Amino acid sequence: MRLKKHLIKQDIIVASFYDIPSRFTRETGERFYGGYQTRTDLHYEDGWRDEVIPEFDSTTHVLVDDPYFDIPNDVVTYNIKVIPVEVYTLPQLQTKLKSDLSVEMDEFVSLITRCRMIHENSNEGLNAAVTATLQMRSQTIAAIDAFTDVETAQAFSIKPEDVQYFKSLFEPFKL
Repeated sequence: MRLKKHLIKQDIIVASFYDIPSRFTRETGERFYGGYQTRTDLHYEDGWRDEVIPEFDSTTHVLVDDPYFDIPNDVVTYNIKVIPVEVYTLPQLQTKLKSDLSVEMDEFVSLITRCRMIHENSNEGLNAAVTATLQMRSQTIAAIDAFTDVETAQAFSIKPEDVQYFKSLFEPFKL
């Protein structure tokens, strides 16, 4: 990550650059029409400060807001904020998982309806695909209901490859 340099005036960030500019006018009126970026002996005196990114775990925290000048430490930095984690009880998790399953099943209802409009209800292959899908739904709900602890329920997910497999059962019946 490339850090910026910040120009501070009266404890406020007035400019931010990835590189200190080559052209610069100092408070004294002295002007540089090139080469200022190499005059490191003047940068601190002119108000340039380094940016410091605080250490944080990006899985649990995030940088917030714009950078600010940390007066006591004489650097520009950021606040960090804890990412809120939703805590569910087992019944809440089970309800959420069933809701997620319901969203997936809505796609199947649409798919089945389209296939049945094209083919007759007596099509054995289509009926077998519908039966397999309904069994998958029933077995998934039974598995969700069987969870006895939050950790197991949190680890559960409807795998995209499983959804794709069941959708593929209907491929022969789509136009």
